[in-house]
Amino acid sequence: MRTYNYEEAQKNYKENLNNYKKTSNNYEKTSNNYEKTSNNYEKTSNNYEKTSNNYKKTSNNYEKTSNNYKKTSNNYKKTSNNYEKTSNNYEKTSNNYEKTSNNYKKTSNNYKKTSNNYKET
Repeated sequence: MRTYNYEEAQKNYKENLNNYKKTSNNYEKTSNNYEKTSNNYEKTSNNYEKTSNNYKKTSNNYEKTSNNYKKTSNNYKKTSNNYEKTSNNYEKTSNNYEKTSNNYKKTSNNYKKTSNNYKET
């Protein structure tokens, strides 16, 4: 027949109780660590979202800037074409003045010849 050893039972009970306390503390620490980790993941996620939004804004700004450069480029092309047309018009006008000047010279020479002819007669 087995005898009940009260002191050993008490000792085992205290040892088990301490082990449960240690285990409970470990679970609490682990739980706290999981909570911290979860919070860190949430912060990281929020940071990624902010970064993503910033990249989108930057991308949109680059697109707007690109479109502005295209518009400006097209305006410069139009202006250049207008200057070219104006230059061509000035050249034509200059040629017309030159022709007119030559015509005046011919007319003047004709008048001189006519004048000389009158003098001779």
